[in-house]
Amino acid sequence: MLLLQISDAVMCRAFPTTLRKAAHAWFKSLQPRSIHSFAQLSDPFQKHFISSRSRRKNSASLLNVVQEKNESLACFLGLFNVATLEIDNLDESVKYTAFLRGLQSTSKFAFSVNKSPPSNMKAFLEKANKYIQAEEYLETHRGRQEEGKEGQKKRSRELTPQGKPSKRSKRDERRHKDPFAFENLTPLNAKPSQILYEIKDNKALQWPDKMRSRPNKKMNISTDHLQKMDSPLYGFSNHLVAVEGIIALPVAIGTPPTQANLMLDFVMVKAIRKAKHFAWTDECQTSFKELKTYLSFPPLLLKPFPGENLFLYLSVTEVAVSAVLVREGDGVQKPIYYVSKVLQDVETRYPKIDRITLAFIISARRLRPYFQSHSIIVITDQPLRKVLLSPEALGSSLAVGSSGAEIILISPEGFTIEYALCFGFQASNNEAEYEALLTGIRLAHALKVDSLSVHSDSQLVVNHVLGDYEARDERMAQYLELVKISAVKFKNFTIHQIPRDQNT
Repeated sequence: MLLLQISDAVMCRAFPTTLRKAAHAWFKSLQPRSIHSFAQLSDPFQKHFISSRSRRKNSASLLNVVQEKNESLACFLGLFNVATLEIDNLDESVKYTAFLRGLQSTSKFAFSVNKSPPSNMKAFLEKANKYIQAEEYLETHRGRQEEGKEGQKKRSRELTPQGKPSKRSKRDERRHKDPFAFENLTPLNAKPSQILYEIKDNKALQWPDKMRSRPNKKMNISTDHLQKMDSPLYGFSNHLVAVEGIIALPVAIGTPPTQANLMLDFVMVKAIRKAKHFAWTDECQTSFKELKTYLSFPPLLLKPFPGENLFLYLSVTEVAVSAVLVREGDGVQKPIYYVSKVLQDVETRYPKIDRITLAFIISARRLRPYFQSHSIIVITDQPLRKVLLSPEALGSSLAVGSSGAEIILISPEGFTIEYALCFGFQASNNEAEYEALLTGIRLAHALKVDSLSVHSDSQLVVNHVLGDYEARDERMAQYLELVKISAVKFKNFTIHQIPRDQNT
């Protein structure tokens, strides 16, 4: 409170009326007639009681807030929130770490959080509040169960005339007594991992033993259901494994309602019987050390540097195509990304050059960010460049339902704009060339271009525009008329024919 135009005498007389306990005792200890102004009273008072001022805590004090053994999550969360209010400018990451560290490690909530950590503190608190609601519901339900059991015991105590329980009441007690009764109920929407964690020690459940007989006998699979496997199979010890065949079995992936049922192929091998005389030789020890060394240094995917050249290796087989994008540094090539695809029934009959082309197209689609920001050098022993630059030689591997075109605008300063067209109709080569020309003219006009020089590899279109050829076809004449109307919008408009191998 600020007092204006009040004399020091009035302020000195009003000040003692606001004091209590220790402050009032301090005022009584002052020497009589020793105060002549309010400043002489306020300054000693502040110096004497400055140490009693409450200080704000720092973030390290949150580490002392931990959940006790029998303390509920709701009680711990309340104490934690009170402690955070005493800290100024508390960082969310520090708050997140302190709350996670303060949880009791053996609690079910801590198990759930460690399995799927929340993304931020807000999600952490929302998950804690849901768990608190579930705890309160289970506690209420458990109390109702205990009350019901007590009432059932009272009703079952039927006494005989001699004051002893009847045989019927004893029989009912034995009937209601279940040695494997569950102490509490698990919510229906709980995760399967949480349910298994809660019931793993329950004696009422019997877990299946290891399968000791052959799988085909245990699962009633006859040899007629097995598909023959021609390619050999080698184990980790580089020994040939006896394969019985391949069988497709249904597998459920995910949990309802997003569960999917798939048919996956499994390879069935003959069980290896334990050898009567086994000896760990030097060759076994050497192989074991090599395996440990290989597992200790797994191949890591690296991040490329901006602007560096990357290398793409293509590989094809009769059933799959794959590619690996690598970068080279200090004379060593290290992988960046892997791409693979299993060929479908029709694709397995492609020629090798078409499968190589398909592998390149798949890599270009999936690795588009790398292709747009780096120069890619393709390593292959096939004439891939000739195929890609010659649509006639490409064949069916690049056949699509609709045609398209590509436009490249280059400014005098070297700035490049690339634009791709995909027509929703079947267009001939000449129609595609005219569509590309008209789209390029519209783009240049939208960019406020004054002078436009067009380079095209279509001899027909170029000579149509220059007037050397006559447009006899009705559609070609309509396209030519649109080009002439659009070209008038520029101060200077020229068109030139270039070889096809330069139009890239």
